[in-house]
Amino acid sequence: MSSSGSPNAAPRRPIALFIVLIFAFGLALILGFNVLRVLYGVIAPPLPPLPGGMTEVSHESEAYGADVWSYTTTANPCEVLAFYEAQGGTCVTSPLECTGSLYPNLDTPASQVGRCHGSVEFSIFHMQWWSEVVRNRESTDTPTILNLEREVFWIGTGPQY
Repeated sequence: MSSSGSPNAAPRRPIALFIVLIFAFGLALILGFNVLRVLYGVIAPPLPPLPGGMTEVSHESEAYGADVWSYTTTANPCEVLAFYEAQGGTCVTSPLECTGSLYPNLDTPASQVGRCHGSVEFSIFHMQWWSEVVRNRESTDTPTILNLEREVFWIGTGPQY
């Protein structure tokens, strides 16, 4: 007989230690994953949805996570609005712009076709985006101008629309 008093006491310690190590590893894995998710969200916040075929004209960063882009495209402005509605955005279209009737104000160089907004939740943060689709009558090569804005709210969800 050993000095511990029981021949079965020695094998229980490695099993208990193994269970504690598995629990500690699982807890570290869960906490580490959440911390990495937050860090990734801070380092690389998501971009707002963007239809294919866009050509960037300008980009201005007002603050970290608050950006304004301007794009041109050969796509029809009404197709761009339909893309944003398909992305879950809420859009308001100008009267007579996408109804198939004659375009109003043909003598103006540009007219607003519509405006959309939406939001994206990522990590523990919240981002809102706004898009303005403009018909460009001065250029037959790029009949659509897209002005796109995003703002990441690092604390809270921002204003509700």
